[in-house]
Amino acid sequence: MGCCSALARLVFFLVTFSLWVMGIVGVSFGVYFIFRYDFLQDTADNYTLSAVSKAVIALAVVLLVLGFLGCCGVWCGNKCLLYLFGTVLTFLLIGEFALSIYCLMEKQNIHDEVISGLHKTAEDYLTDKSTIKAWDEMQKRLECCGIENGPGDWAEYISPGFFPISCCAGTACSSQDVACPSENEAVVEEARCVPVTGLPDSFTEGCAAKINQSLKDNFTVLAVTGICFAFLQLLGVMAAYHLGYSMAAKGEELA
Repeated sequence: MGCCSALARLVFFLVTFSLWVMGIVGVSFGVYFIFRYDFLQDTADNYTLSAVSKAVIALAVVLLVLGFLGCCGVWCGNKCLLYLFGTVLTFLLIGEFALSIYCLMEKQNIHDEVISGLHKTAEDYLTDKSTIKAWDEMQKRLECCGIENGPGDWAEYISPGFFPISCCAGTACSSQDVACPSENEAVVEEARCVPVTGLPDSFTEGCAAKINQSLKDNFTVLAVTGICFAFLQLLGVMAAYHLGYSMAAKGEELA
């Protein structure tokens, strides 16, 4: 096979192994963020992270299958499988670069999308159970309150002088909970509020800033990781075509 073919074979095995690792990590990463930030689906109008996470999961599954396909091609000495591996991996590379570029560009637009979505869903806080649950979970988990300016933001959506109990940071605050006052007869009983008086033990930072920073950080990590792995996959494409060409040229099978 020659020194070059032996090196290509070694590189190829390393790449296929890394594809399995990347696939497992990608699926775990995507699933984690879908469930970690599931509340955004009911609080943000444009839930970009969900779409990106699902795209990552899809690419990761393809990587797992592709890694298996590549190993079969080498062990069986099948040049067609190697060419198929290289071709699919090439298209996958294009998709990963596109996803990485999208993540880097999209993080600049996150701020306005998040604020717009939060304002839209806050309007339904008193009347929709799923919205109440999502907002309460978000405010507790992120330790924030309102959209941009803290508890005072809720004056626009709840009667002035009250904010949701999920804004409370301690028992001194939550012990003052009452049914959210509103002239809207459709208010559900799950809507519980606390009077603003003194703002005892309440979170003061708006949720938009915390969501934006978290999403931007995750998008950056995703984009940089994708670009780094793409370089490794490029080596895999070159190794696969080299091995396939060697088998075709010499008319022999790899042991």
